[in-house]
Amino acid sequence: MNELKFKCPECKQSLEIEASEAGMQIECPACNKPILVPTTPEQADSESDGGLLGFIEQMLRRMIWGIFRFVFVDSPLRIWRFLVETFPWFIRLLRVAVYLLIWATLCFWPFLALRYVPALKSEHCAQLVAFTTSHQTTIKIFGYIWVSVCLAGSLWGIAKWTSQRRAKTKRK
Repeated sequence: MNELKFKCPECKQSLEIEASEAGMQIECPACNKPILVPTTPEQADSESDGGLLGFIEQMLRRMIWGIFRFVFVDSPLRIWRFLVETFPWFIRLLRVAVYLLIWATLCFWPFLALRYVPALKSEHCAQLVAFTTSHQTTIKIFGYIWVSVCLAGSLWGIAKWTSQRRAKTKRK
């Protein structure tokens, strides 16, 4: 049993007819309007969406989606793959820069707060600005202690990593 699926051009009701009835005129069971059964599946697809205007609308929708996908999905992925495959050192450099930025922010946040919090002009931050400006000396002392602890922890982490790496190379 070969069946042909299409939509009524008037009411958009989905219909399913045997392929042997293609090209015949029938009455839509939903809206009772006379409709011509399409002869091919391609014709059923284009006619079911409203004839030529439906076909144009469908093509325009596909073209717009194609542009959107190319610009926002495929192109960035292709560019990223190209960069990763062609310039692996560049990607590693980007990762190092991001890690360094995160590390610096974690280590020096008290000084960043002293520098940028007083410049906040929002009503919601008024108490924070007042606290920061009135406790600058305390925040600086805390900042120096914090930076010392962060640097010591970083040096300890580097030393531990290198000792583990040496141990791995000696085992091989």
